[in-house]
Amino acid sequence: MRMCIEISGNDAQHFRLFVEFLRHWFTDNDLERPRSDPEVSSLRGLGPQDFARCLAKQRGPLTGRPTGVVGRMLANFLKENAEAGFDGSLKEWEQALDDIAANVADLPDCRIPVEMLRAAVTYAKTGDVKRLMRLPLEQRQLLESILPSDVGASAS
Repeated sequence: MRMCIEISGNDAQHFRLFVEFLRHWFTDNDLERPRSDPEVSSLRGLGPQDFARCLAKQRGPLTGRPTGVVGRMLANFLKENAEAGFDGSLKEWEQALDDIAANVADLPDCRIPVEMLRAAVTYAKTGDVKRLMRLPLEQRQLLESILPSDVGASAS
């Protein structure tokens, strides 16, 4: 309440403090949720090679966006494809992942989603649990929560 009263006093310093508070209180996902992100929605339903090409094309426009947009795009792509069972061959996925990794190598927020995507694809296509086990526990648990339980069994 006090902050609201002080902000209403039109003092820019208090307004900046309030905005900084909100930035730390809410995650990027919380702030982005009410509106649809056109970059993310335009990539829905793409296969691995198409996603890699679209990501490469959109890199320019995305550089002016807030940090984390490309990482969120990768995370959404991972979730959608995990639910769909990673359509396509392992070779196609490996080539696309190499292209994606090379395209986002300079973006620190993309390293973990690319590693998780690579591990999920390898596990889904080969059933090899070792690839998942190389991930930190938290990442592995996230993948296990989105991968269908029969993925590894059907690959064996």
